[in-house]
Amino acid sequence: MKHAMNCSIILLLFFTNETMADFDLGMNYYNNKNYEKAFHEFNESAQNGDHDAQFNLGVMYLKGEFTTKNMPLAYAWMKLAAQSTSYAAKGTEKKIYTKLNSSEKTKAEETYLSIFNEYSDAKVLEKLQPNLLPVSNKKVYRIIRQKATEYPRGALYVGLSSFVDVVFSIDKDGTTKDQMIFYASNEAFIKPVIMSLRGMLFEPTTIDGKAVVTNGIRYRFIFKIANDNSFDKRKIKKQMTKMEKKASSGDSIAQFNYAYFLEVVPSLSKEIEFENPNTWYLNAAKNGSSAAAYFLGRNLINGDMCTTDPIKGTNWLIKASQSNLSDAQYLLAIESFSGALIPKNEEKGFFWLKQAARNYDIAKLRLAWILATHPNKQYRDNELATEYFSKVTTNHADRQTYYRTAAAIAANKNDFKNAIELQNKAVVDAKELDLPLETVNAQLASYQNNQPWREEP
Repeated sequence: MKHAMNCSIILLLFFTNETMADFDLGMNYYNNKNYEKAFHEFNESAQNGDHDAQFNLGVMYLKGEFTTKNMPLAYAWMKLAAQSTSYAAKGTEKKIYTKLNSSEKTKAEETYLSIFNEYSDAKVLEKLQPNLLPVSNKKVYRIIRQKATEYPRGALYVGLSSFVDVVFSIDKDGTTKDQMIFYASNEAFIKPVIMSLRGMLFEPTTIDGKAVVTNGIRYRFIFKIANDNSFDKRKIKKQMTKMEKKASSGDSIAQFNYAYFLEVVPSLSKEIEFENPNTWYLNAAKNGSSAAAYFLGRNLINGDMCTTDPIKGTNWLIKASQSNLSDAQYLLAIESFSGALIPKNEEKGFFWLKQAARNYDIAKLRLAWILATHPNKQYRDNELATEYFSKVTTNHADRQTYYRTAAAIAANKNDFKNAIELQNKAVVDAKELDLPLETVNAQLASYQNNQPWREEP
C-alpha cells in the first residue's frame, strides 16, 4: 500500500533538492530569502524555457511567496516544467490538480494552455532563432599592429605546420587581455602564440563613439612552411563535405564541430564559399550542446553573421552557463558588468563570475581585480580578492592583469612599496611589448601618491 504524503511537504522537498547546484541567480536570491528578486529571475528564466525556473515559479505561486497565492498558476507552470522528463516523472502538477475544485481545474487548464502556447519548448526555440545574415557579415576586428610570430625552431626544422585558436578580449585601448588557448594542433606553438597575442593591438570597438571592451574574440594563428599543402583549397573543401555529412546525422558534437570549422574557413582560404555557422550552432544547441549555445549567444550579442540581438544572445549564454560552461559564465558576467552589449547588472555579474571562478583561472583573476578595485565599497572585498588571486597560477598568460591585480591588492593593504614594485613589473612588461602606457602609468602614479586604484568593472 502506498502511503499518502502532504502535498506541500513534497513540493518543499523537490524545490530544495538541488540536482543542479546554483542553477541560476534566482535560486541564489531564493536561498537568501530575497523573494522579490527570486520571483523576477524565475519568471524571466521560465519564459525563456528553463524548466527548473518554471517549476520554482510554480512553487512560489503555490506558497504565495512575494506574489499572491494562485493554485491554477502554480499548476500551469509546473505542468509546463513537466516538458522535462525529470519533472514529468515527479508528477507534482498532478498532485496539485487533485487539490483543486471543479472551477479551479477549468481555470488551471485554461491557464496552462495559454502559457504553453506562449512558452513551450518549441515556442521558446522559435523565438531564440537568430536572424541570419550573409557570411560576408562575419565580424572582423581590425589589427592595428602585429609583430611577427616566432616559428618554433624544432617544428621548423622538421617541416611541421600547425594552427592555434585563441580566445581573448580587446580592451578599450586596443590591447588584448584574458588570452587563452582554445585549441592547438601542436603544443610547441602555444608559447609563441601567447607572446604574439599579448603584443597585438586592435582597433577598439566603439558604441555611440565610446570605446568598450570586446569579449570572447576568436582568432586563428596559422603556421605554414613553404610548399606545404596542408591548407590546400581542395583538401579544405573535402574536409567540409565530410564534416557536413556527419553533422547532418543529427549528432550535436558533429554539428558543433562543423559550425566551428565553418567559422575558421576564412582564415584558411578566402576563396571558399561556406554556409552560415550559426545555422549549425543553432542545431547543435537545440540538441543539447552547451558549447554551441555559448558560441551562438556570443555571435548574437556581437552581431556576427546575424542581426545583433542582446536578448536572444543573453538567453543562449544563460542556457550554456546553467550547464556549467565556464566560458559562457565568464562572458555573461563580464557583459553584465559592462552594460555595453546587454543590460548592466552587477549582481548578475558577480553571481556568474563566481560560478566561472570555480574552474576558470581567467575568472579568478578578473574577480580578484574587481573585488580589489571596485569604486563602491559595498562590492569591494580585499580579503576575498586575495583569496581568489592566490588560486591563479603564477605563470598566468595575461601578465598585465596579473601584475596589476597583485599591485591593487597590495595598495588596499596600504603596502604601497610592494604595490609600486608590482606595478613597475606591469610597466616594464608593457614597454617590452610596446603597449600603450597611459593606464598602467596612471595606476603607478596612484600608488606613488599612496592612493589605491579604483575602477568601474
